[in-house]
Amino acid sequence: MQSLRPQKGMQAPDESPHEGSLIEWWFVHGYYEGRRSPRKYFMCTILRQKDLLQTAASSGGCTLLHSVLDTAQLEYKSTTRIDRGALDRYLQTLAYARESDLLSHLVDAHFSELREYGPPRPIRLETSGASVLSGPLNISWDDFSLAQTTEGFALSFCEPDSKRRPAFQLRPAGERIFFERAWCGGKEAMAYSCYPRLSLHGVADGAEVSGEAWFDHQWGEYGWLVSQPQNGKVRGWDWFGINLDQGVDLLIMVHRDMKTRRIIDRNACIRRQGKEPIHCRDFTVKPLAHWESEATHIRYPVGWRILIPKQEVELTFTPFAPQQEVPFLGVIRTVWEGAGAVRGKMGGTAVQGRGWLELHGYGFVFDFEDYLAESGKRIDKRIEEFLPRQLRPSDLDRYLGPTIWSRDEASHTKTLSRPVWDLMARKGKHWRPILAVLLLEALGVNSAPYESLAFTILELSHTGALIIDDIEDDSLIRRGETCIHRRYGLGVAINAANTLYFLPYLLLSNHAHLDDDQRLQLYRIMIRSMVRSHFGQAQDIYWSSHMNVHNFARWMREGLSSKILEMYAYKTAASVEAAAEMAGVIAGTDRSTHDALVRFARAFGVAFQVQDDVHDFSNSSRWKKTHGEDLALGKPTYVVVRALERLEGRERVRLRQILCSKASRNQPSVLAEGVKLVRKSGALQACGAEASSMLAREWERLSEVLAPSEAKTTLRMLCTGLLDISYEA
Repeated sequence: MQSLRPQKGMQAPDESPHEGSLIEWWFVHGYYEGRRSPRKYFMCTILRQKDLLQTAASSGGCTLLHSVLDTAQLEYKSTTRIDRGALDRYLQTLAYARESDLLSHLVDAHFSELREYGPPRPIRLETSGASVLSGPLNISWDDFSLAQTTEGFALSFCEPDSKRRPAFQLRPAGERIFFERAWCGGKEAMAYSCYPRLSLHGVADGAEVSGEAWFDHQWGEYGWLVSQPQNGKVRGWDWFGINLDQGVDLLIMVHRDMKTRRIIDRNACIRRQGKEPIHCRDFTVKPLAHWESEATHIRYPVGWRILIPKQEVELTFTPFAPQQEVPFLGVIRTVWEGAGAVRGKMGGTAVQGRGWLELHGYGFVFDFEDYLAESGKRIDKRIEEFLPRQLRPSDLDRYLGPTIWSRDEASHTKTLSRPVWDLMARKGKHWRPILAVLLLEALGVNSAPYESLAFTILELSHTGALIIDDIEDDSLIRRGETCIHRRYGLGVAINAANTLYFLPYLLLSNHAHLDDDQRLQLYRIMIRSMVRSHFGQAQDIYWSSHMNVHNFARWMREGLSSKILEMYAYKTAASVEAAAEMAGVIAGTDRSTHDALVRFARAFGVAFQVQDDVHDFSNSSRWKKTHGEDLALGKPTYVVVRALERLEGRERVRLRQILCSKASRNQPSVLAEGVKLVRKSGALQACGAEASSMLAREWERLSEVLAPSEAKTTLRMLCTGLLDISYEA
């Protein structure tokens, strides 16, 4: 660990670019206020990246992050802009990202979306690039400029979503702090130059303002971001820049392995006015409050407690507003850059001040199942608000109206809530409501007012369908446990499932954000979805219950494979189409967008069912049902039919015999033989490729009507993850 070395001499040593560095950034944050202007906190970060592959001698692309928080209105605005060089250089990192501990197929989806459609909104891809000059530092980019002067720095920018352009002079209030090799150690370190406190004077909106600022300059390689270029572990950090009213400044950095959130290094620097800085590593930081973004659904630790025992420091950081998230180019998706109040004690004396917190790396997705599980918690919370695990009189009043004589709440809990939440608690993927919300956000609508509606209708109706499906198939296991009808009895299961088909519609009748026309359209969509689903289920039941050699031969002559896909479009895809149509109605889309949504949803629903067929014959640990269950039930699934088309001679005859004979299928050894034949046929790989191709075609068409956005990119990652072919033939 490099020791602390404050540099003396000139007031502002040269902060010009370091051409040998792969990555470099200049960071300024602070506040300004005046007689006619309430206090505003601002942040400006200019990031410059060199050519990672070193194939050219270009100066690299630039990214500008900028935000302003109006404390009087609690209004937060931010902008993120990149130039073409920044986009090109980021696209070069695909191979490194795939070799990291991020999930490779999600990385592929992210980079494909970026390459084909550009950066997600609200990130702006500028036609012009930044000018970054040396001797002294002078950075300019349209309405932004940061220049070094003999007395400090000059900074000007345009406030986000405004024509106001503040201009400031920043003068250091103390000596520069410089770390030659700042933290993380070895080649992973970066050089770090810092002015923790600068006086600010200037003009904003035509009036004089004053305040204080903080300046950082860092340069080096990518060790802060990933442990090593190849097969590296993705890193992130929690950074605090604190200015106390008592003249004390604190710089606190905690580096983490972001997959495990394990701390890999920690460092703190305390500078009291007029004294040498103190460096220490013996301290703790503990989250006190979290905030989940409505835009990205990333959960950030935004409130903190900081303890530095040897220096008798005990501080809390509380953000002025929880929403201080800034979009960022890359699989990181965003950073949280926020101003807040700091209070506590130093040496037993009460202190207070302000601070800035940077949370880097909390938007990474490392595991698809974990991503779905986190989303599932949000879904369960919303559903439980509508259908509690323990029904109360007020709940029954909402469902049934006022009591006429008397009610027995306990009986409804035992026969409705308990079996339903038994199945819900087994942690299904919940992907239908997630898809609906992502589509809504991709259409430019804030999903928060509609989450309960989408989550409850789509997930409860699907849960009801699962219960009925298990009854009709006489299944034993659902999501790794005994099926509901076997655990609670047939009558309870049928009644609970049928209730779930209708109960969620009560949310439509008085939803505050829907008009009467939208309610009518949503009723029609859900009724049509239910009709189509039941017709598809009827077809599925008919084929399995009438399976014999004669019927199967006739069905094959009549084009069974295409009829199976049509059945999937009813049984499985109808609810997915309903989710897409629901998003379209709420967003008020035109006909062409509506049609693109429906085609995409249908393709995805059918592709998902085909992949479900594939997994039925898989050895993957991800598959929770009995392997070969569809074959055991005599179901002519798309995979089974494709296997029969690919097999020849005796193997084809043998698989057909097993499928068409209930007595044979009930023998474990014979069933295992049939599963082996399906795997041998190559149908699993072929059907997986068909499913992926089917979705890819409709995704391309959908992309014609959806602007690039964080939600669209996440939607693509969701679909890619759900269709991930992970089986062992």
